[in-house]
Amino acid sequence: MARRKNPPKRNYYRNSGARRRARRIGRLKFALKAVFGLLVLAATSFMFIFGYDYLTQCEYFEARQIGISGNDRLSSGEILSRANLSPGVNILSLNLFVVRKRLLADPWIAEAEVSRELPDSVQIRIKERRPLAILDLGRKFLLDETGEIFKELEGEPLTALPLVAGLEFTDLHLAGKDGSPVFDAVLEVLHLSRRPDSALPIESIRRIDVDRQLGLTLHAFNRHSVIKIGFSDYPVKYDRLRLVMRFLNRDRRLAEFSTIDLNQEGRVVITPAQLNSPEEEHEEV
Repeated sequence: MARRKNPPKRNYYRNSGARRRARRIGRLKFALKAVFGLLVLAATSFMFIFGYDYLTQCEYFEARQIGISGNDRLSSGEILSRANLSPGVNILSLNLFVVRKRLLADPWIAEAEVSRELPDSVQIRIKERRPLAILDLGRKFLLDETGEIFKELEGEPLTALPLVAGLEFTDLHLAGKDGSPVFDAVLEVLHLSRRPDSALPIESIRRIDVDRQLGLTLHAFNRHSVIKIGFSDYPVKYDRLRLVMRFLNRDRRLAEFSTIDLNQEGRVVITPAQLNSPEEEHEEV
C-alpha cells in the first residue's frame, strides 16, 4: 500500500513579511502623493493671493472716473459719501453688493445699481424717491408716489407738498398689508392731481382733510377755497371740476369761491367767497 504524500507547507512567515513591505511602500506612496497635492494647493493658493493683492493694489485699476446718474435732489458728493467711494479707489477691490446696500440705506434712494467698467471707471445709477405728500400722523412723514412712507419730515423745505390730515397708521401700506379704502382714496386723488392736464394741479392743493363719514375735503388755491370731493368716482368729479373752473374763470363774481361741493351727482354747489349773510343763496351749476 503506497504512502500518501503530504502537501508542501507554505512559508507563512516569508509571505507575511512581503505583504508588510508592500503595505509600507503603498502607504509611503500615498503620503508622498498627499504631500505633493498639499504643496500644489499651497502654491496655487499663494499665486491666487499674490495675484489678488497685485490686482487690487495696481494703479492701472484705480478709479479715475466715477459716473453718477439719476440724481436730482441728492448731490454727487452726497452720493459718494453715502457709498463711501472716492476717486483713486481700486475698482477690483470694490464689493459692489456692499456699495449698493450703502446707497439703499439713504431714504431718498429707491433703487441703485453699481457697476465697474475696466480699467478705471465706476458707474452709479440711482432712482430717487419722489415725495407726493406729507402725512400728519401726530408726527409728519413723507409719502412717495408708490404710497410708501420713506422718512420722517425733518426740516426739509417741502412746503409745496399737500398736507394730509385725518389718517392713522392702521390705514397705511405697512408690512405687506394693503392700505385702507380711505388711504387708497387719498392716493387716487393725489395721482389725479399729478396728471399734466389735471383740473386741480397738485401744487395748488395745500391740505387734504380725511373724514371717514364725509370723505375728502381739499383746501386749494388760497386759504379760503375748499373743494368737497367726498368718496368714490374721483375721475368723474375731476372732469366736472374742470368744467366748473372754466365757468368760474368766465364769471368774475365767482372767481374767488369759498366752497365747491361735488358730492351730489349731477349737481355742483358753489359758495362765493363774499357770501356772508344767510339770506344769500348758493350758486348752482
